[in-house]
Order: sequence, then C-alpha cells, then structure tokens
Amino acid sequence: MAEETGRQEEQEKKLTVEQTFEQLETLIGRLEDPETELLEAVDLYGKGVALVRQCQDVLDMVEKQIIILEGDGDEQQQL
Repeated sequence: MAEETGRQEEQEKKLTVEQTFEQLETLIGRLEDPETELLEAVDLYGKGVALVRQCQDVLDMVEKQIIILEGDGDEQQQL
C-alpha cells in the first residue's frame, strides 16, 4: 500500500497546474455531494490539501523566476 501511495504521489508531481486545478474541481464536486461518506470526504480533503500545496510550490517557483527576469530587465535598462 505504501508503494501505491508513493506512485500516486509521483504521478501527481508530474501534473501541470491546469491538470491539478481540474483534479481539485473534481474533488470539490465529490466533497459537495451529500452521498459522500465522512471517511471518504476526509480522504478527499487530504488529497485536495496535497494538490493545493503542489500548486502553491509551482506558483512560488514561477514568481521567483519572474522576479529574477524583472531584475535582469531593470539592469539592462540602466545600461
């Protein structure tokens, strides 16, 4: 079971931000479904938190790259 979880986490790391948002939308839909049982909802919530963290990591990385690029542009304008 731990091996299966590791594979699933590895697959999730390879998702694009757009794919991750799609998965989050699906999870939210399932969480909003009144037929979803409590234990399943808790599991879905945990998966959602992991996906949000993954998106945040990617967005943080992109923000840092943009700051670096903007800094390079400022240096070139001063020359």
